[in-house]
Amino acid sequence: MKLAALSSFSPIHPNDAGSPRLYCLCREWAKENQVSFIFYGDQNSYSQINTANHEIFHHCHHLPAEQASSFFGRLAHRSLLPPYYWQKLKQKQHFQRTKQLLEQICRDNNFDLLILHGPEMIQFLPLDSISRDKIIVDLVDSFSLANYRRYQKLTAGKAKLLCAADILWSRHFERMAIKNSKFVSVVSDYDQQWINNKLNTDSIKFIPNGVDTDYFSFTPNLHTNPNRIVFLGSMNYEPNVHAVLAFSRLCFPELKRNLPDLEFFIVGANPTDAVRNLESISGITVTGYVEDVRPYLRQAKAMICPMSLGAGIKNKILQAMALGLPVIGTSIAFQGITSAQKGCCLTADTPQELIAETLRLLKTSDLSLDLTQNAHKHICQNYSWSNAAQAFLSRLS
Repeated sequence: MKLAALSSFSPIHPNDAGSPRLYCLCREWAKENQVSFIFYGDQNSYSQINTANHEIFHHCHHLPAEQASSFFGRLAHRSLLPPYYWQKLKQKQHFQRTKQLLEQICRDNNFDLLILHGPEMIQFLPLDSISRDKIIVDLVDSFSLANYRRYQKLTAGKAKLLCAADILWSRHFERMAIKNSKFVSVVSDYDQQWINNKLNTDSIKFIPNGVDTDYFSFTPNLHTNPNRIVFLGSMNYEPNVHAVLAFSRLCFPELKRNLPDLEFFIVGANPTDAVRNLESISGITVTGYVEDVRPYLRQAKAMICPMSLGAGIKNKILQAMALGLPVIGTSIAFQGITSAQKGCCLTADTPQELIAETLRLLKTSDLSLDLTQNAHKHICQNYSWSNAAQAFLSRLS
């Protein structure tokens, strides 16, 4: 089968920071199929992709993304308040040429399947060069759900008005994706139910992420620092920033009073100034980018995931569970991880619950051991990339 993936995201190796979904799915598909990659972005990023992924992709194609926009394009964009990545208004003529190039690539290669990865790619639909039944939209997360959660946290004002517009646009994109594809996939069953219920459809399919269990290999009793907890994620991503700021201010001081030697490591690239400033609190370390996250996970006693924003599945939780690191998080953090609350993780939705469950875990070795073993077993049984890749193809029939 000839497959093509279209995305503005680079296919990222799971060893690197960022989402591994696109890379790992393409790697699995390439074992038995001819896989091409169509990148929508700048030339420098395309050159890096073409060099780094030559073993996976049969061919790489480039759709150049124009950065400049016309005065009338900017005016139309501001008037209708679409997301920043919606280029059809800001750069109308350039976008039309780019879409024509995409149509030509599809005609020349006669793909059996085109997979659009991420919400940005929905703007290219519908396509004349490939039938609807040969198109899958891998939405990944429900942006309407993520925007709705952000809307609930905001007070009245301009920011809340703009967020309301984002919710309406997100639902519009989700409708477009459903109308112009065979099916739409998301990584969380909660996101699936949210879109299906809101849009009265059954076209949204739940296909979770996987974990590279060879890379994130399980080693019992290797968590060497009993007084360290860790958070992992891109630290310029709003839900992650919100989570660590709230935990550091509302929970960590009380935890520190109970456990004076406690350390909290915030691991992830591009920390904002607000996150960097948390190092002024005794016991908190902000690492910034690290080449390998595994040593930080293996040295910790537990991962903290106090998410209240965002959507989809949390790769950091899957990776921690694969390594055998116990996870304490909110219900939102565990959405999309099947049976996560059944002996695999600890759920806490308020600052008081987060404090209590963290102390209970750090002080109870038997509880930590049970969570470690149950979490690793759960990951091995339910989260392989080969199963995820096959799930896309099996749903075509």
